[in-house]
Amino acid sequence: MKDKNKLYAYFGHHKCASTWVNSILSTVLQDSGYSYRQVFRSKDFQQNLSSFIKNNKIDVLAYANANYKYTKEIDFYKAFHVVRDPRDIVVSGYFSHLHSHSTDHWPELMDHRLALSKVSKDDGLFLEMEFEKQFFEHMYNWNYNQKNVFECKMEDLVRSPYTIFPEIFNFMELLDTTDFTTKKKIVELLIILSNKLSRKYQKICSWKLKYNKIPVQRVLYSIFDQRFSKLTKGRKEGAENVKHHYRKGVAGDWKNHFNQEHCRYFKNEYNDLLLKLKYEQF
Repeated sequence: MKDKNKLYAYFGHHKCASTWVNSILSTVLQDSGYSYRQVFRSKDFQQNLSSFIKNNKIDVLAYANANYKYTKEIDFYKAFHVVRDPRDIVVSGYFSHLHSHSTDHWPELMDHRLALSKVSKDDGLFLEMEFEKQFFEHMYNWNYNQKNVFECKMEDLVRSPYTIFPEIFNFMELLDTTDFTTKKKIVELLIILSNKLSRKYQKICSWKLKYNKIPVQRVLYSIFDQRFSKLTKGRKEGAENVKHHYRKGVAGDWKNHFNQEHCRYFKNEYNDLLLKLKYEQF
């Protein structure tokens, strides 16, 4: 059984592949019997993350728009944190906010979408740089020297998911790398089926079977199941659909959209962030 006092966490930021990462994590961990909860903004936990975790008996927290102001107040056991080249965030955000991002729980986005729809792409990128300021501040103010947090760039994670995700699970002491015997396969299947039934019929079922450590094969399968070509119904990385949540799937796309004025403006406003995140300069 997992130590009841241990918490595991994923900390991400807006437009840093949080939907993809969350899909992989939630599938693996919920099927393995862990209580999994995702939050986006401080209002989701009433500005008290520590009490929220305790009151909801959370094993694994996914905080998609992580703010160090709140995470520093919790006693988590192990976590990982994902960042992305902020220039790619601007481009990804522009297309997502103009076309595909849901406004159901984010009414503030509606005004921004309307503003983007009224201007050219070049002007829209300037609007997007300003809109992303709040999220860039969270990335800049993050503490990148926490020994119990695995730091990761989204570009590396997307490029080598079958290597880095197991490293993350191993860092969080959740990975079983021993031989996957027939007995283990049967036990895994029973645990997964049991937990899926429990979630489906949670009003009448309260049982939960839990892995102490998760077979690496289970992690790898979930990554494969969430591959880009499947999520986009056959599209390969680099093949663009501007109205799809998974628009293009490649790093460095900002070079295809930023002109000299965009580069100059971004450098004036956010060069310190690029330096801190150790991304290549203009």
